[in-house]
Amino acid sequence: MKGIVFGGGKFGYRNLPKTATTSIMRAIYEIEVGETFCSNTAGMHIHDYMRKKIVDLSACDKRFVVVRDPVKRFLSAYKNRVLHHQELSEPFIRKKYQEYYWDIPHFTPRLGQFIDELGDYLVIWPIFHHCRPIVDYLDGQSLEYFTHVYKFENINGFEEDLSGFTGKKITIGHHQTGGKNYSLRDLSKTQMEKLIDFYKADYELLDGIYAVDELWDEWSGVMHDPEVPRISAKEEKGEVVYYEIGKKDSEPLGINLMSNHALVSVLLPAYNAEDHLDRAVQSILQQSYKNFELIIINDGSSDGTWDLIESYNDPRINGINFEQNQGLVQRLNHGLKLAQGKYIARMDADDIALPKRLEMQVDFMDRNPDYGACGTAIVNFGENGKRCKMAY
Repeated sequence: MKGIVFGGGKFGYRNLPKTATTSIMRAIYEIEVGETFCSNTAGMHIHDYMRKKIVDLSACDKRFVVVRDPVKRFLSAYKNRVLHHQELSEPFIRKKYQEYYWDIPHFTPRLGQFIDELGDYLVIWPIFHHCRPIVDYLDGQSLEYFTHVYKFENINGFEEDLSGFTGKKITIGHHQTGGKNYSLRDLSKTQMEKLIDFYKADYELLDGIYAVDELWDEWSGVMHDPEVPRISAKEEKGEVVYYEIGKKDSEPLGINLMSNHALVSVLLPAYNAEDHLDRAVQSILQQSYKNFELIIINDGSSDGTWDLIESYNDPRINGINFEQNQGLVQRLNHGLKLAQGKYIARMDADDIALPKRLEMQVDFMDRNPDYGACGTAIVNFGENGKRCKMAY
């Protein structure tokens, strides 16, 4: 098996994509050269520099490898290579891989699209390189080939050992981390099953280090929708304090307790809106995009608005009750403090969202990470539901 040899041939490191490889290469460079790597000075990327050091590892006294949970490694590859480096964008494919241009199902695909049609995307070399199972990199060897195996989460242990073996203070930094973070909560059950099946050989290789059952337990923990408490908000000494309704002597709730790990937080303030609020709520609950939380904020209504909010029995709904009316902006700011989503969606109590609104907006934002916001066209309608005009 080949890898990076350093320390006069004593040490060997098998580099595996998305296991802190870039950071480890830079640490090895510091061991060998005695200074921080600079691509401008070297005239090349650290990966190009290290290629000349890739030789057979069998003669090394100590052989190192860092491994990572396969599904989490995949998520890291998606956010870094697809979203940050844009290696499945239309301009990149047209310039670098024109022969596959018409074979790409979606340029800059959403995570779900990337998983569903992964085989089609693996024809692009950097995607294949970073997503392929790690067993493909080990030339048929098991982990017993290595004298030292480190979990990605224990990279500090690798730092300490390298420092001890070389007699130099080694720090493994964080490089190639661009792109917004994705986690297990962004995966559906079906997507989890597909990825676990794709990396079946990796999980067999990593038996005793990473277990599928533990991954499912973690996924269940972040995806579980606990029964969300109904919240009352009171202003005390100039600050808003939240209490659980229906509990005697309720202690103030920390904002983080409101989290249900939603990707999209829909903020819906309501004031004396009992006549039309339900249509707005139902249009969100019936969205094609399911990963959201709906925060409904009652702004001191004097009608039956709060009673209607309390009547909903959906764990995705967080109902917040203010006794005093303070206006839209104030209540939206309170909603922002409670929001746990990656994206914030605005909704008025007399709005009706078309079924694919959230799906299309999330799609646009995922495809365009440089954008900070996006809007939609609207249709004005009257009390009888008759369409009046289209506005943009």
